[in-house]
Amino acid sequence: MVPVEPIFARNKELLVSLSELLDNERDALAQLDPDKILTLSKQKSVILDELDALNIKRHSLLLKFGIIDQKKAEEGQFKKWLHTKSSNPKLIDLVTQCEVLLESCKVKNHNNEQVLNISQQRNKTLLEILKGTDKKSRVYTAKGGTNPVSSKHTIGRA
Repeated sequence: MVPVEPIFARNKELLVSLSELLDNERDALAQLDPDKILTLSKQKSVILDELDALNIKRHSLLLKFGIIDQKKAEEGQFKKWLHTKSSNPKLIDLVTQCEVLLESCKVKNHNNEQVLNISQQRNKTLLEILKGTDKKSRVYTAKGGTNPVSSKHTIGRA
């Protein structure tokens, strides 16, 4: 028996915590509370670091017990073993719950990213208004965004 059940149990706990943090982060972004956003960001970082450490530990255990083969790495070796050779329904259920929670966290994180991008764009526009920058004097950046052109560097000033 491979002792990965405690690892997946801890993964589940961490993913539940991460999901709650992402919900709180969305609320903090909506309230434009920078202190709360920074605090939540640090908490997310701690959780993600622990998840990464657990993933490394799980991977080394699976290698040690010969469940995955590092020489011919294939996607889904663990899941194949889990559904064919493992007779532990609790482990199968834990893995499924972790996958569902992970997908939920990915969606929440993507949504928070979109909120943050919109907020940053709005702040950029407000700053340009305060600076008195004209929307017509803009250039495209390498990432596809736009930046105002300094009046010192326009062709008309040459």
